[in-house]
Amino acid sequence: MNEDLQTAMERVDPRDFATRGDYRLRMLAELLAIKLERRRDRKERLKRILLKIRSTIKNEGRPRYLDNWERTLSEGWPAVKKILQSGDERSLELLHSFPFAGEVTENDRLRILLRSHGRPQSELRDLKRRLAEANERIENNVV
Repeated sequence: MNEDLQTAMERVDPRDFATRGDYRLRMLAELLAIKLERRRDRKERLKRILLKIRSTIKNEGRPRYLDNWERTLSEGWPAVKKILQSGDERSLELLHSFPFAGEVTENDRLRILLRSHGRPQSELRDLKRRLAEANERIENNVV
């Protein structure tokens, strides 16, 4: 397990959240905050992600969650970091529309999923195999 994920797991206590979903969101956000803390271009990188998402939306208006993330970004890195590292209601609301999950590797996302279900990290290989099998069934329309 990488050092950033280990640090995130130490900082986020699952007992602080009503649901496993909220815990997973906070873990993803904490991990992203740790990774972005070292990047000088962090704000620009997140803006590019939001612009890319917005460019894929056709005639659907301006989704409120993108507006909220853009407003937070305009406030600067401390505001973004607060959202990523806080477990308050506003933060969790924004994290439920978390457009930055792609910045976290699939392995780390799967490790967070295992942790949120209280499963040992040794099950990662089996989880990845089952995920690949499910994706193959979906691609072959065998559901």
